[in-house]
Amino acid sequence: MGSEKKIPKLEKINELLEKINLEKDLEERLKKRLDKAGIYFHIFTRKKDPKSLCEKLIRKDEKYRKENRKLQDLIGIRIVLYYADDIPICEKIVESIFHVRREDSEKDRPEIDEFKPVRLNLVCDIPEGEDRFVERIPQELWNDYRIDKTFEIQIRTVLSEGWHEVEHDVRYKHTEEWENPRYYDFNRKLNGINATLEVCDNTIVSILEALAYQCYKEGKLAEMFRYKLRTRIKDEEIKPELLEQLTDDKELLKKFFRLEREELLYALASSMHVIPLNLSNIIYFCNALQINDEHINETLPLIIKESVEQCKEEEKNAISI
Repeated sequence: MGSEKKIPKLEKINELLEKINLEKDLEERLKKRLDKAGIYFHIFTRKKDPKSLCEKLIRKDEKYRKENRKLQDLIGIRIVLYYADDIPICEKIVESIFHVRREDSEKDRPEIDEFKPVRLNLVCDIPEGEDRFVERIPQELWNDYRIDKTFEIQIRTVLSEGWHEVEHDVRYKHTEEWENPRYYDFNRKLNGINATLEVCDNTIVSILEALAYQCYKEGKLAEMFRYKLRTRIKDEEIKPELLEQLTDDKELLKKFFRLEREELLYALASSMHVIPLNLSNIIYFCNALQINDEHINETLPLIIKESVEQCKEEEKNAISI
């Protein structure tokens, strides 16, 4: 059983929360990495509202004491992605920046014959060390209340985000009411909307993949890369020498069409340099990382060579651990 803690008082909790100002710093760490890969996203950060924090600590006090648990979402960050296949990339980026408590996180995988809300909520330790993030939070919060030294990162798609917002207020905040057997059909219908949105998320990616293939067959290279990569390319002009090689060498073009998007975007996010996201640089980067055409490598910019070598070395070290 956990030790007794103080009964939270709104005035005192409000006083302590006013001293916390690190949520935007946590957000910025994530934002920088996602921007480096050009991933389409929105990010929202919040510090728990004092009244909401008090109510949750009181409402869950018995459960927390019984299970020797603590509140873990004092600070919450939500990453809303445009494309469903960016979710595993984003999750991997989070894991590379923060220590994720897998045992406390929620990553749902519904059975094939059921449909229900799918959550990806990652509980992370508030960083210590040189940034002194933990030290910037009043120690009274840890010592006097059932609050953990953690924050939560939720990863959603744009479509699922809207559904979760509605569901949170309508059902989650009134769980006991919705557990009534008479609400069975309403629960199914609400979950059914979410299932439809999941299909829509996957269909969007399928459409853009099909468009990429259509452009590949028609020799529209800039368009092919745009739909294949689905990343924020700031300049779609391809250097003449690269364009000539890709146009003349059909096998080489096929290799680029079959590039591993997840590996490429994660490597861009993890690179030691911020690579300007023009299409020529992305082609150079992809070639050095995956394809290794000698002619393209002859004109490889040094900044890209160093970044790819660093990524490969880190990957090798991770495998050997």
